[in-house]
Parts: sequence; structure tokens; C-alpha cells
Amino acid sequence: MPLSTRLRSLLKFLLPAALWCFIYRDILWGKLNVSEDTFAVYAVVKYFLANLKLGIFAHWNPFIHWGMGHICQVGEYNPMWILTYFFNFLGLDFYHAFLSTVMIYMFIGVMGLYRVLLFLLKDRFLAYLGFLFFLFSGFTMAVFTQMTIVLLFVPSVWFFYFLGDFYVSRRTSSILCMAFCLMLIMTTYIPFYFLTVLICLSILGCIFFPKVCWEIIMAIKDFIFRKPGVFLFAFLAVGAAVLVSFLNWLFLKADFLVLARPTNITYDKIKDSGILISDILRDNSLFALMIQALRIPMLEHARSIFTLDMIAFDNQRIFYLPVMAHVLILCGLWTKINRRILLWASSCFVLFLIAITRLSGFYQFLYDHIFFFRMFRNLFILIPFISVVYILLILESSKGCIQWCCQRFGKFQNIFKALLIAGTLYMPFVVLSDHAQKFASMEPSDLIKDSVTLPLQRPVFSFVRPVSISDGLKPNDVYRLYNWHMIAMRDTDRFITFNYGYPTRWSRELALGYDRSLELADYLRYKFVIYDRMPKAPSLEHAEDFLQWFTAEPMGQVIDSSRKGITVERFNANQLHITTQFDHAKFLVYNDSYHPFWKVYVNDKQQTLYKTNFAFKGVALPPGVSYVRFEFAPLGGHLFYMGILMFFYLFFFMCVFLRIFKKA
Repeated sequence: MPLSTRLRSLLKFLLPAALWCFIYRDILWGKLNVSEDTFAVYAVVKYFLANLKLGIFAHWNPFIHWGMGHICQVGEYNPMWILTYFFNFLGLDFYHAFLSTVMIYMFIGVMGLYRVLLFLLKDRFLAYLGFLFFLFSGFTMAVFTQMTIVLLFVPSVWFFYFLGDFYVSRRTSSILCMAFCLMLIMTTYIPFYFLTVLICLSILGCIFFPKVCWEIIMAIKDFIFRKPGVFLFAFLAVGAAVLVSFLNWLFLKADFLVLARPTNITYDKIKDSGILISDILRDNSLFALMIQALRIPMLEHARSIFTLDMIAFDNQRIFYLPVMAHVLILCGLWTKINRRILLWASSCFVLFLIAITRLSGFYQFLYDHIFFFRMFRNLFILIPFISVVYILLILESSKGCIQWCCQRFGKFQNIFKALLIAGTLYMPFVVLSDHAQKFASMEPSDLIKDSVTLPLQRPVFSFVRPVSISDGLKPNDVYRLYNWHMIAMRDTDRFITFNYGYPTRWSRELALGYDRSLELADYLRYKFVIYDRMPKAPSLEHAEDFLQWFTAEPMGQVIDSSRKGITVERFNANQLHITTQFDHAKFLVYNDSYHPFWKVYVNDKQQTLYKTNFAFKGVALPPGVSYVRFEFAPLGGHLFYMGILMFFYLFFFMCVFLRIFKKA
């Protein structure tokens, strides 16, 4: 291909990407901050990479909620985070290195969609039009509001591309790339949505295209017999990803509030996470058209369907599509219906019925009869997948109309295409600009403003926690009860961390049972408390005993420096090694949340770790000098998780090598 042709091909993707970046320039330049959910992802990634730089796979975060598990929910195994290190090394501060990584990853996902559309439609212009529809859709708005959707969608769309590529080429690299995409999907904390889409498309695909589905099955069977070693390797790789996700689930189940979804997530909770009727009616989307056509006279709301004042700023503004998409679907009414149109229409309809939960009742049927559907929580995460299927429906149904127009324009067809592209971009430019301006309405706390400017730094132990970040504490403010609220303590000078609020069961019950937050916050300022005897572990049923714990004399000796008998020898996310020296036997309370995976060793011998003062860790100490080790011991051990991480990286580079250099 000539160089000039390559440059033109590159520019047609770079120019829309540059326009998208221009729309969100104030966020990318740091004038405006991302929303709470994406910022929490940033903070989790920052904490994880700060520890990884020290050679530590963090399983515990002692800086959140008095100590809580580091939840594997931001694709820790995803090699894309190498880019964050790279951009940081080049001179970007960590926050902008993170934004650059996320933005590139999102564009990789949109380019993956272009490849899927090109494979299915066999038409470069239609595939490019679909690329623009999706680039300027609500999905890319979600980058700054609901980053977890992007983490799931990108490997999902590339999985379908490599599946199609394998169907055509039978390449070894396609099988391995499919396996790697599955590995990334399974190590997010929300793989169920992808599996639902895959199952839905598989069932409907077998109905409308049984021959193609049978050919794919036979191609995989043939590959297994031809290259059993490669297939076994890919299968074991995906199995390793499933294993670490399962171990993480057991870790959560052991003592965390999030616990096992099948036992904790009721249908009412799921129903509340579906797409609300109020959200549907105020969005300029397929869903507005469908619901209004079903429930409300269409013409009555004709003026409001495409107005900007309906677009609000929140996490669920992810089902916007450019107006031109809805115009083209009307053009498709004159198209002869074929099996492809029936496949995309039925797939869109079934996924839509699942996503609207309370409006259809279909999801409740699935919830009652199929255990798999009891593992969901935020059903709006299905929307990007529905949008993709809808885009396929639009392009497939309007394909004949667009080709006819191109023929009618003859040598001026490029002008027609340019006008179609301009019409596609105009309204999204205004809508997304309006969305970007709404970020200015957020007023981030000083803590968020400070944490954006902080470099990647080593966590350091301190004996005393400063007071809670909240001013004017109210009951339970020192411990937020809902997982979308972030809470942090400035544990050491200028080290700030956030996370979603998946606390230990006992620390949550402690906060619920004791509403005198100022007293609790004052107690929790100190990491170590020494007792001459083992203190009571009061129960919530005996409020008087619980109150007496704070007011009894002596409450215990608080330790605020190494001069009081305790010296910290080593500290990281998963370990605390200290040396103690007391004249008499003591009972040490470490005010970091209890979890059954924690172990304690005194002078190299494992001792009983008590759940003390209702939610914390305690151990009996002998007189004299003692060497005490608190170690978090997750299932599999730390070396296992670090090995899996390295395996992900090696698998990724192997796929790149086979795909690009070997062309295998």
C-alpha cells in the first residue's frame, strides 16, 4: 500500500479521535476532574501500581476503612497499565498518565469495533460510519464517569473480532488472542455481562445461521485435533484467569460486605440497577424511541427527543447515539428483511428486555429459574453491547439505501459521504460538549484535588492517623456505609488513597453499632493499643458493654511513637513486622481490620490472632523482646498471584509477536 494511502487511512481515524479529545480537553488538561466512579478506579490503580513498583502484589489496603481488602476490580492483570508507567516515566504526572492510558484503551476498543463491522459488513464506508457512531456515543462518555464498563467492553469486542478471524483464516494466533481476551474479561469483576451477550448471540446465531455456527464448531474441533498442544495451552491460560477470579471471590466471601453475589443480591437490588423509565424517556436514543412508541403517543414528545436539556450528568448517560443513527434506521424501513437484520434485531430486543428489568419482567423470569442471572448487579453495563448490536442493525438495514444513494451521486458520491459524516458529527459534538461542561458542576474535595497532583509514592507506616477528612462529623461519617461513597484517612504525610467501600463485615457492624463517631475516630487515630490483659470483645447486642469499652479505665495505653516499646521493622500492603519490648506480658491490639486470612507470628512461631475490640487484630505478647509478624495470607500465596501477573504479560507479548511478526 502506498505511503500516501496509508497516511489518508490513518488520518481518517486520527481526526475524529482528535475532535473527541478536543471536546473533553478540559478534563484531559486537568482543569476538570473525572467523576467519582472513574476517580475511584484511578485511585485503586495508583495504589496497586505503587505497590507493584516495589515488587508487591497488593491484597490488602491498610489505608482504607481501617484496613480492607484490595478488590481485584480494575483489571490489575491487564498489561495496558504498563502504559501508565511509561507515560509517567516520560514526564506526565500519574493522574494524566492514567487518563492517557484509559483514553488509548478506549480508542483500541472503538478500533476493534471498526474491525468487527468491516468483517461483518464487507464495506469500509459503512464500517467507518459505525466507528463514528460509537466513538461519539454514550460509551465514550462513560470513560470519565464509569470506567469499569470500558475495562469489560474492550477485550469483549476484540474477542468477537478474533472469533471471526479464526472462522476465516484458522490462524493459531486468533485462538490465542481469543484466549487472552477471555483472560482479561474473566479477571474483571463483571464478566457476567459478556457471558450473557455471548450466550444470547450464540443461541440466536444458531437459529438464524445454523450452518455458520456449525462451521465454527467444526473449525475449533479441527484445530484441537491438529494442534492439541496450542489449544490445551490456551485452555489452561483461561483456566488460570478463572481460578484467580474464583480465589478473589472466596477472599471476598470470607469476611467482606460485598460477599457472594448469589446469596447477597436480591431481585429488588438488581431491579433498581436496571434502566429506569425516567432515564429512558429523557435520553436521545433507541430506548426513548422504543418506549415512547410503546407507552406514550410518539408525536407528543417529538420536540423533546433530540433536545440537549434532557442529557444529565451521571453514570448512566451511556446509551446516547448520534441522531444520524436513528435517521438511518428509518431509511432501513424500505430494505428487504434478511437473516442478518433478523439476527441483530432479535439480539437487540432480547438484551434490551434484560436491561430494563422492571419494565419487562423478563429478567425476573431469568432470575427465578437460572442461577447465572443472580450474579448481576448493574444492568446498565449491558448498554454498550446493545448499542453495538443496534449499530449493526442500522448499518445492515440501511446498507442498500446508502449504496443506492452513492450510485445515484456517481462521481459526486464522495461529497454525499462527506455530508453524511458531517451530519453524523454535528449533533454529537454539541451533546458531548454539553456533557463535558457538566463536569464543571462537580466540586471535588480538597483531598481529591491534592491526590490528583501527588506522584506515585511508597506507602509508609505511621503510628498515628490524622483525623478523618470529613468536617462536621455526623453519626457514621467516619465510616461511610454505601460503597459508592469514598472515605480515606491521611495515613501518612501526603499519601492519599481511595477505594470502593467493600469493608470487612465486622468493621461495618462496628460503625453501625456505635454512632458516636468522634469518639470512634479519636480511638482509631492510633494504630497500636496495649492492654495489661485481654480486653472484652463487646457484642452489638450489649450496647452498654460497647460504650464501656471506650470509657473504662484503663482503656489501654495508646502508642504514638517508637519510643513506647514498639519499633516498626518492615511495612507494606500485606505485611507488618514489628519489634516489641515490655517488662510484663501484654496484649497488643493492632487497629487494622480483622480478616481470617491474616496470620500472626511471635518470635517465628504462629500464635492465635484474636478478633479484638469487635473489628481489629489482637495478639498476646510475652515479656521481654519479641519479634511480631502480621502477614496477610491469601489463598494461593503472594508468589502465585505475582506469577499469574507475569504470565499475563508474557501471554500478551506472545500474541503480539505471533500476530504481527510471525503472522501465524
